[in-house]
Amino acid sequence: MPQHVRDAGVWKQALVPSVRDGGVWKAANPCYVRDAGVWKRFHGQAIAYQASSMARSSSTLTTYTFTARPFGPAAADRKIIAVIYWEQASSVRDLVSATIGGVAATLHVSRTRVGACSAIISADVPTGTSGTIAFTLDGGCNSAGVAGVYAVTGLANAAPHHTASTGGTGASSASVTLNLPGGGFAIMGGMSASNASAPHDWSFVTENEEGSETRHTASSGHNPETVLTTGQSIGVSWSGSRIYSFVALSWA
Repeated sequence: MPQHVRDAGVWKQALVPSVRDGGVWKAANPCYVRDAGVWKRFHGQAIAYQASSMARSSSTLTTYTFTARPFGPAAADRKIIAVIYWEQASSVRDLVSATIGGVAATLHVSRTRVGACSAIISADVPTGTSGTIAFTLDGGCNSAGVAGVYAVTGLANAAPHHTASTGGTGASSASVTLNLPGGGFAIMGGMSASNASAPHDWSFVTENEEGSETRHTASSGHNPETVLTTGQSIGVSWSGSRIYSFVALSWA
């Protein structure tokens, strides 16, 4: 039976299990049950970064295909979220289409500029423990890649809570301001580019993986347990002056 909360005198169905704290209804912290000696989450979303999911190509292409990306255990309600990036030194390239595990992907947020572009895409992929992530751009690029793959189950909402992006040039850091849901998660990723690679240092999210080519560095990170927040700053920094593009979303 759905849970309901009283809001301004009106009973409304709660999107996620909630508790009353100081007169305010808030999303409950995740609950777990012990199943065959293993603690498992039994309500709310669960997000898992897929280790070694980063892939890169330095070939000049219009369509990039990255096979055998890890998706984790199959689940009927599993959504695969991917942070992707691409770079063209002299022109802006836009994303035309993308697939994850053969399923048409939804573009949630992107940031494009000359020299650095990034996006977050997702698709409902209930079967398979690995698959192909492919995307097509509206022109040839110098390089592209997958900065991170995340498997999510138990989402209460069909669309992200909030998205944000940032891009620029001549900087040694970047940040976004992201609204967060209670009992949800945040993901951010992208790339910085110059004539050499430079490691990324993150705040608020934990970096999951990072990789470098001759001209750029790409990475992604996430925070798996968010509380209801308006205007959370998420930042990334590096050494030197670089072109950059980063994207972020929150979801529950």
